[in-house]
Amino acid sequence: MQITIFGASGSVGQYLIDEAIKRGHQVIAVSRDHNRIKNPNPNIRAMSVEYDDPYSLDLTLKGSEAAIMSYNQLKP
Repeated sequence: MQITIFGASGSVGQYLIDEAIKRGHQVIAVSRDHNRIKNPNPNIRAMSVEYDDPYSLDLTLKGSEAAIMSYNQLKP
């Protein structure tokens, strides 16, 4: 299964990536800056996204059967 993980460069996102790979899934690891995602596994593809751009989100989700959002809640 292909899973898109948003917020993949954070600590929770990295955990989710590792867990998905252990379970045999392919991962689209998404962050505002794909260079922050460090993982040499060929089953992981890092992508950047503009979260306020529907076209960018659509391209990011293409082919995925599941999506997970992981983010740090900003304090007001």
